[in-house]
Amino acid sequence: MNGKRGYENANHKIHGMASPPVILNVGFEKMKIPDKSRKYWLRWFCMPPLVFVLFIGAGVITSFVSSAIGLWDYPCVGATCAFVWVLSAYAIVPEKKLIVAIAAFLGGAILAYGPLEPAWWPEGFSQPYQPTHLPLVATYVSGLIAVVIAATMEKRKKTVG
Repeated sequence: MNGKRGYENANHKIHGMASPPVILNVGFEKMKIPDKSRKYWLRWFCMPPLVFVLFIGAGVITSFVSSAIGLWDYPCVGATCAFVWVLSAYAIVPEKKLIVAIAAFLGGAILAYGPLEPAWWPEGFSQPYQPTHLPLVATYVSGLIAVVIAATMEKRKKTVG
């Protein structure tokens, strides 16, 4: 090392010069994050679990209510869950709400296809054990209605504010 301290970089070694060590003072105790930023990121990170909890809660409640009044629970639960899925995603995120609502609808539509298609009419209805697309259609229509509501709310927000 020719008596040098060893903190020279390759460029300075070539020219025979010693460079001082680079100390980056980026201590977290000195870095202050405003409260708005914490709330902003908290809303983004909490959105998926909150939407999922609301989705499950809406499904369970709708299943009990639809069974109690004698309706077929697949279309009722699908429609309610799609509606809650899209609008809760829209309500929770701090910005880009309409884009998130559309993305939630598209993601939910893909995820809903598996459990809802194919579906068969239950026993006790006019066409028992016959294939039907009613639960999937009810889910998609309800999700689209939620996207339209979100778009309307977004448009009103822009015209008012």
